[in-house]
Amino acid sequence: MKYFGKSFAFVLCLALFVFLPQVAGAQDAKTVVIKVTEIIGGSLIKLVFTIGFLYFFWGVVQYVINPEEEKKAKGKQMIINGLLALTIMFAVYSLITIIRNTFTLTSNVPEKIPVLPK
Repeated sequence: MKYFGKSFAFVLCLALFVFLPQVAGAQDAKTVVIKVTEIIGGSLIKLVFTIGFLYFFWGVVQYVINPEEEKKAKGKQMIINGLLALTIMFAVYSLITIIRNTFTLTSNVPEKIPVLPK
């Protein structure tokens, strides 16, 4: 568990260094929110899916290569966890996409609410 905490902190620091310059160009809170949602919607989701797939694939490699039953069981558990994580991520991503398309939600919020002329 200690290793997970250190690796999570490293990934978080790396993400801050990579994405901070993109967010720093924003002048107000609205543009910061738009930039953050663009980052999360664009590259961060793809990164999380890639990590989940690599974890699953590493479990397959461990299961196929290792002749010991204990290591095969560990590989099998990695395969199950990876598939479960990918399934959950895909379901959540699909649900968010359905909600966004149903209610036509976009990141482009109008500056002023249009009103009828007097």
